[in-house]
Amino acid sequence: MIDGGAWVARNNDYILPELWGYTIIRDIDSRIPTMIFGTEGEVFSATGLNKEKIWLHYNWLPVWDNPSGKKQCLFPYVFLREALETCSTIRDIANLLENIERNGGMSLFVIDGKSNEFCIFECTCSNHKKREPQDAYLCATNHYCAFRTPDGFQNGTRNSLDRLQRIERLLKDKTFNELPEDLIQILKDPKIEQSSKEAGTVYSNIACPGKELVWHAYGGSPAASRGTWHQLNWPWP
Repeated sequence: MIDGGAWVARNNDYILPELWGYTIIRDIDSRIPTMIFGTEGEVFSATGLNKEKIWLHYNWLPVWDNPSGKKQCLFPYVFLREALETCSTIRDIANLLENIERNGGMSLFVIDGKSNEFCIFECTCSNHKKREPQDAYLCATNHYCAFRTPDGFQNGTRNSLDRLQRIERLLKDKTFNELPEDLIQILKDPKIEQSSKEAGTVYSNIACPGKELVWHAYGGSPAASRGTWHQLNWPWP
């Protein structure tokens, strides 16, 4: 929360950074118009916003369970698209998580820009827990914080733990004087941004859904520090 508005800063880590420079806006009959980020012609995504000022993105999580087989089951990136096209509130998203299982784990970041409420849903294939903010911010990388994981289960990696600790140190008592630059500096921190031979930060976003402000960085690897930041201006259908 910054000056009464909920802001989000997001790095998406994957491969082939040169492919991730696209923003796709869709308006489907009887559904909420959406904006997603990804590759050319992308149908599904891990990051998006809808006309109801709902922001969603997810980080991959390891899982120990499987879908129950009793409910509809979607890939996390397909679930995100369905949520953007059908949900207007955090409650709507929670209900969708109850009714649709996933075939993988995710930390689902949610902002409702109409009310500036925000949370993170930690999701296994068949269950989820809601993380409420205890401070002015809420962070996650690629491990569980709310779930008690089974004995012997590897809950993320040392890299994931270190990145989360670094983000929380940078945010603790942080004063924001210039946006989005102050948040960009956090995303491009070398202990947060990812760059390796296997994978790295392929795109980054800053957004304040309540004010309909969105920035997208891509084109360099890693994207937050070496890509080009673009502010998006768009008319909703």
